[in-house]
Amino acid sequence: MRFAPLTLACPTCGSRSITYSCEPKCCFNHVCNECQVSFLVKTEKVGGELPEGDRAGLPDEGPQDSLAPCVGCERCESIAVYAIEGGFAGATHVCGGCFALLRFGIEDVVRN
Repeated sequence: MRFAPLTLACPTCGSRSITYSCEPKCCFNHVCNECQVSFLVKTEKVGGELPEGDRAGLPDEGPQDSLAPCVGCERCESIAVYAIEGGFAGATHVCGGCFALLRFGIEDVVRN
């Protein structure tokens, strides 16, 4: 199984030039560098955990760049959330901290 860092596309213009503009203790607000739209990202528990045999290569830390896109795990609040390439059991993402299977979402889109 392959895991990838969180990547985002602007929900308005589709640009992948996105900056995380807050800190995990506050919120997960991101801003598009092209059209200046701001939006929040979230996770939702799908149910269950990634099986132990499928965890090889899953990082247990979040992004090291403070401006890189990130989101908190709905279950444990870790920012070690990674995309599951190809998905798994209805999940699009997984937490490297608690292994929760997650779905990713965007909300509160605001034009600035």
